[in-house]
Amino acid sequence: IVTNITDSFIDGKAIEGTVNRILIKLQAGKAEICEDIKYKVNCASMLLCLDGTTKHLNQDLIENNSDANEVEGMRSPCLICHDRASLDSVATKFGYSLPKGWKLVGSGRGTAKEQVLPVPTLKTGEETYLYFDIYRPPKALSIDDNSNGVGIESKSENPTTQEQMCQTDFDITITYKQARPKTQQSGGRGRRRRKPIMSADEEQKQGSDASNEVDLVSLEYTGSVLWTCPLSTEFREVDEAQKAPPAGSRHPSNSIQEENDIETEETKEEEVREIALVDGERISTKCILFSNEIPNNIDIEISRVWFEQFEDEKCEFRLVGENASSQVLFEADDKDFCRLLGKGKKTSIILSTLAQMKDQYKGSSTSTRMGVICVDWKPKMLPIPSAAAGYLDVREHGPLPLPNHLTRKFVGPACFVESSPFGTTAVIEPPSPRVGTPFEVTFRIENKTNIYQTVSVVLRDLDDKNRDNILISGSTKSELRISPSAAQILSYTGIATKPGKVQLPTIAISSNRYKTWLVCASGLSTIYVLP
Repeated sequence: IVTNITDSFIDGKAIEGTVNRILIKLQAGKAEICEDIKYKVNCASMLLCLDGTTKHLNQDLIENNSDANEVEGMRSPCLICHDRASLDSVATKFGYSLPKGWKLVGSGRGTAKEQVLPVPTLKTGEETYLYFDIYRPPKALSIDDNSNGVGIESKSENPTTQEQMCQTDFDITITYKQARPKTQQSGGRGRRRRKPIMSADEEQKQGSDASNEVDLVSLEYTGSVLWTCPLSTEFREVDEAQKAPPAGSRHPSNSIQEENDIETEETKEEEVREIALVDGERISTKCILFSNEIPNNIDIEISRVWFEQFEDEKCEFRLVGENASSQVLFEADDKDFCRLLGKGKKTSIILSTLAQMKDQYKGSSTSTRMGVICVDWKPKMLPIPSAAAGYLDVREHGPLPLPNHLTRKFVGPACFVESSPFGTTAVIEPPSPRVGTPFEVTFRIENKTNIYQTVSVVLRDLDDKNRDNILISGSTKSELRISPSAAQILSYTGIATKPGKVQLPTIAISSNRYKTWLVCASGLSTIYVLP
């Protein structure tokens, strides 16, 4: 009787990026004795495509493929075993390296070396255990397509391998010599017949005839695992109300929509895919880590989260805040409950960065990524059943927590960074005015180009609900002409008529030349008025 012990813990799933151990129990039947037990494992993997087709990752497809990037993107699973003599990572012909201390079994795919179980004989009902290890590397860089501001295409993988799931089927062939136990004679009161006296030659001949009754049995067992990623991310922009004014950014999302313009689906998609930033702008982003695809009985332990630059020749994102020097966003200890992620659980990290165009590219623009989030993780150990401990030299199964930490990298949100043609700042003086005391809202608009610029200014009226809470004095519509590398100041005066949180009118400032917004919702949307 063959039983897959691990399957009941992992729900038929294996986790990418670590070694996965499959534990099998063998039990002799009620009327058999099993001797000289041997087994061999054969694995075959396939990619399951969204259109319902499958691509078998057979040996010929890997060895005869001239596209090294496509072979690497397949991340073909392999059979491996622990190698205590090896201290370095072993490179494979599949386009990746194995974890330190592990090596391929046989060719890594196909039939493993035939092995003999250490238990020589299983009597009726007795059991023993065997295991084998499989591995599939993680994606070089992971991109979450469902996140706000995240692109669809990955620069680290071939597009043909995108949105495909991988399944590994394994066949275990078990061979053994089967003998039947001697049946017990019934114990009646009748006289027993005495065994006839035989010579030594006759006894040897009878023993030889009995041994010929042993059968050679071959047993096949088939199973499969579906490979899943241990962690996923979602990025969300925070404090959108405090986001810096667009300052004339020429990104499509900042264009003034004319009445006769038709917004195409491509334009909408582009606006979602990229976060528009200006050079020198600081942005706060929430990085949400979750693990929806892992098995129910497996927890992922996060030990450290850190930040590194995304390779871009024009722009870089610099981490700001207390952790700017170390680049470490989170480092766990044993008391941090948020370090453990089970299926469906989430944890969040705030990422504050400053977008900076490199000196030689000042005045230009680029589409890039907001850095790379690196997560050091390991699965929680799944101990083998106590009944199997006496038969094996290992103490865990399922996804294994390797001695060297595992790192999964996630590319940050897609961003459009531009050295904007204008600079805008807004100031309220005094910041917290009193009821009945005038205050002034001032905007400074700087022309960073070497040509004359004309901007339109519209001060929009408040709605009926907020109109009686504040009195406004100043021009409601005007045009400003700004010389190259010069600045203009515009302002209006207000008087609050009630204490507390008071809504300010929205000011809209746009560029006549670029048809883009400098200020479309001032960012100074409310003030707090003292009695």
